[in-house]
Amino acid sequence: MISNFLSLVYGFLLIIVTIKFLIFMDNILSLIKYIRGKEERLCRLKNKILTLKDIERLSDYEYTRYCLSYLQKTNYNNMQFKEKENKLIIGKDKEKNVLVYCNKSAVGRDEFLSFLGILVKSSVYTGVIVSPKDVNDDIYKLLKETKKRVSVDFINTEKLLNISFS
Repeated sequence: MISNFLSLVYGFLLIIVTIKFLIFMDNILSLIKYIRGKEERLCRLKNKILTLKDIERLSDYEYTRYCLSYLQKTNYNNMQFKEKENKLIIGKDKEKNVLVYCNKSAVGRDEFLSFLGILVKSSVYTGVIVSPKDVNDDIYKLLKETKKRVSVDFINTEKLLNISFS
């Protein structure tokens, strides 16, 4: 009777371990599909001029790559990601270091002040904010107040729509 009970317990444990293993393998396969899908999507976007609707559909990662593509086609060079978050890019405009903030949504006052803080903390006093949304008037007022120490340019929808993704 005890051996039957132990066999039953071992059987249940084997079933539980098998189910956990299958769940683990399913998660790994899902991750691989996600990574491959992201790369395939980037390949499909190459050399395509995007519409505003296309830009809105981009993931944050793809949008930052799109911004990086734009910056490399203009007068910025040595562009590279500064943070793991992939929203900040650092590079050079002529000889000055430039910090670029890419954001798909509208940049609010708090985000702008945070960006100014990062500029000063990084000792980079020239910044660019890339956003398909128009900039709020409050941000322009804040920028006028800090114009003596920090320079920030804005790249908006019209400029972004005139390039192809590469």
